[in-house]
Amino acid sequence: MLSDEDIRQDLSQAHSMAGALFRLRNHLRPLGVGQLIYCYMLHEKSFVRNDVIFQGTFEGDMLETFNEHGGVTAYKFGDMLPNMKEPVFYDLKAALDPGHPLFSYNKATAKAVAWGYETCWICPFLSLDNYGFGFMMMYQDKEKQAPLMEIDGLAQYGSLYHHVMWEDKFLARHFSLSDKEAQTLDLIAKGFSAFDVAEKLGVTERAIEFRLQNARKKLKAKTAAEAIYKATAYLILPYRPSST
Repeated sequence: MLSDEDIRQDLSQAHSMAGALFRLRNHLRPLGVGQLIYCYMLHEKSFVRNDVIFQGTFEGDMLETFNEHGGVTAYKFGDMLPNMKEPVFYDLKAALDPGHPLFSYNKATAKAVAWGYETCWICPFLSLDNYGFGFMMMYQDKEKQAPLMEIDGLAQYGSLYHHVMWEDKFLARHFSLSDKEAQTLDLIAKGFSAFDVAEKLGVTERAIEFRLQNARKKLKAKTAAEAIYKATAYLILPYRPSST
């Protein structure tokens, strides 16, 4: 098992958030981790709007199912997540019982159980920049010879992964804003009107509106103000020209 710093360096060499998460899963396999799901959101109600960043190491359509049906963020557990301070053990199989205090039936939980994953730990983290919160779900490896997960040696890896994704601009690249879209959004954030930005960049005002529309769509933002807030949170802003 590598040191945390060595793992951090290895994650930073990945080409994407998904690739980095698979690398982390492979590092944690000797500690009993079978699968990982990473979830990050800016607001308590982000999940309701389907405005959550998900990554996972499950094969097939599990991540899509989790995104659509909520995993543990649905129902009673959803009210707990924004205020979680410590890791929580989650018995997925038990939670499918309507009599369980944290009953949370949904397709994602049922599918994980059907695939042989019955328990996991949910490890919360806060963003370094105070924008939002998230958690890492660590599923107990279903292989019989796998060791039982000991959360005292695992809880920090959700935060470690998130901080690498944030600091090394993986989150920023995840939204695939073009250089022109980021530059335009940055100028709007500085107080320039669309007309002013068009004049400054030597394009039509319609072109500027089109760039802003694309940026809002990619960031799942309803307004330019929300797009600016999210772009700042994800370190897309302040704008820096791409190196070529």
